[in-house]
Parts: sequence; structure tokens; C-alpha cells
Amino acid sequence: RKCVFQDRNRDLYIVPVGQSATGGKELLPFKLGTMCDSAVWNTETDMLAAVMDSKLVVWYYPNVVFVDRDLLNQTKFIKD
Repeated sequence: RKCVFQDRNRDLYIVPVGQSATGGKELLPFKLGTMCDSAVWNTETDMLAAVMDSKLVVWYYPNVVFVDRDLLNQTKFIKD
């Protein structure tokens, strides 16, 4: 399980939830982006969509930040 939250600066973060998601170790939240207006999960496919800085941003596999952060940009789609 993953949780996405937005702080008061409108930064969007993702963090794993529960012991089984982290393997017993504590992981810090990872910042996905800034200037987020809204975000929503697709519960069927585990994709994440957000409106950030007046652009639609879709992460096809947002969990990749906990596997290999270098792949994050390859799993992201941005539409102006």
C-alpha cells in the first residue's frame, strides 16, 4: 500500500504504508513534484494522476521510486 499526500507548500509526496510495504524498515516520503493542485489514484491499475502547475501529470508506476528512482521519469506522462 502507498499513500500520497500534499503539504502546505503544495508539494506532492508518496510514502509506503504498513510493515509489509517497507519490509520492516522505515522509509521517508519521496517528493513527486511541486505546485500540486489535486491528485487521484486509479485503484484498478495503481496509477497516479495529478494536476501540477496547470499540467496533467500521470505516473504509470509510481511505486518505482522505492525500486529505482532513476526510472521515475520513464514512467511519467506530462500533458500541457
